[in-house]
Amino acid sequence: MPVNECGECGGPDAGKDCNGECGGGAVLDCFDECNGGAVYDPCGVCDGEGIPEGFCGCEGEVEDCFGECGGAAYYDCFDECDGGAEYDDCGVCGGEGIPDGFCDCEGGVEDCFGECDGGADYDVCGVCDGEGIPEGFCGCEGEVLDIYGDCCIIDWQDECGVCEGYGILWEEGFCDCDYNVLDCYDECGGFAVEDECGVCEGEGILWEEGFCDCDYNVLDCAGDCGGEATEGEFCPVPEPVR
Repeated sequence: MPVNECGECGGPDAGKDCNGECGGGAVLDCFDECNGGAVYDPCGVCDGEGIPEGFCGCEGEVEDCFGECGGAAYYDCFDECDGGAEYDDCGVCGGEGIPDGFCDCEGGVEDCFGECDGGADYDVCGVCDGEGIPEGFCGCEGEVLDIYGDCCIIDWQDECGVCEGYGILWEEGFCDCDYNVLDCYDECGGFAVEDECGVCEGEGILWEEGFCDCDYNVLDCAGDCGGEATEGEFCPVPEPVR
């Protein structure tokens, strides 16, 4: 096999450096520049700056609190390495956060709209931030007071305005809610009455006019009302006074 000018076999460049000198020391750098001097840094970057200051690895790793590069241990809020204590939602190291039943760190609670420390509350009718029982009513469902002060819906009041009442007691002889009765003119609560002859507002038996009953009869001589006895026949003739 033929040899080249450097006395090397294997081709014309055998034994030459990158400048073509036999036995020379020039080499290609990482940019393929002959004798350029650029080299790979520890992170494998050609002519790079290596690991940045403040880091311990090429991927931005830092030492944890135990000095392990890229480790996960860190100082907790008590400055204990890998202690695990953290600040709660209220900024207290190792605290329990917002207590149950409250919505913030100051002891606020949710109102009926779910707003923390909002102030809205349920009214007596169970309506959030409602106005309660409307004026003129006694209940949340439109109830009103009856005449005795009992509260019920209007549909439950009888004709006398009594909650669940019996109304006018016609079967007991009353004609209105005040327990009045009909007079003889059929006027409810009137004062007209029948006389002894059954006449409404009548004058009764007219004794002063000589009648003895309602049929305008008179007493006979025997003292019978409507009788037919006459003097001398059925009745003794009174003796003359001497």
